[in-house]
Amino acid sequence: MASSASLYRESRTGLEGNPPRDSIRKRSALEEAGLPAARLELEVTESVLVDDDKRAIAILKALERLGVRIALDDFGTGYSSLSYLTRFPFDAIKIDRSFIRAMSEDESAWHIVQSVLRLSEGLGVRVVAEGVETPGQLLRLLARGCDEVQGYLIARPAPLDALLRATPDGLLALLRDPGAAAADLGVVLEAAAERMKRGEREGERRAG
Repeated sequence: MASSASLYRESRTGLEGNPPRDSIRKRSALEEAGLPAARLELEVTESVLVDDDKRAIAILKALERLGVRIALDDFGTGYSSLSYLTRFPFDAIKIDRSFIRAMSEDESAWHIVQSVLRLSEGLGVRVVAEGVETPGQLLRLLARGCDEVQGYLIARPAPLDALLRATPDGLLALLRDPGAAAADLGVVLEAAAERMKRGEREGERRAG
């Protein structure tokens, strides 16, 4: 399973302005940072696309030509339209956390998640499940071929070096190769879940 170490959310204002000028600024920023374009993934929400879809298409296609990856964030909420998936150059679809949270208890939410996974596979687009917080959620998503996951079960937001230190080796191995047999899979997932709970308790103590 691939992972995205650093994501940049494109704001509503970020898709306004002149497309050629915007793409030049993005190219300049990438060159100054020494960051390969393929390492940058911009996340856009569906509400951005509704305001001015022609301008959004022009800007996103200009970014695509630079080699920047583009992800459709919070898919399934707001102004969801399947036409976006054919009209815009998306590299990934991020399933909104509300569906992931509900899928263990609500069969309709689970059916929607599976439909998005099948649809994305047919389109050749990666899928990222947001808000994965339990071993059961992770196992169901892996079994259905979900490409990437985000959530406190894996780790809280952190710099890459801190993230790799904090994530148990067994869980990293599972994410890199979901098909690999793991006799201690249950132990690995339980350890990840316990680590998440400890992080929540520590956060509560700091807040208090």
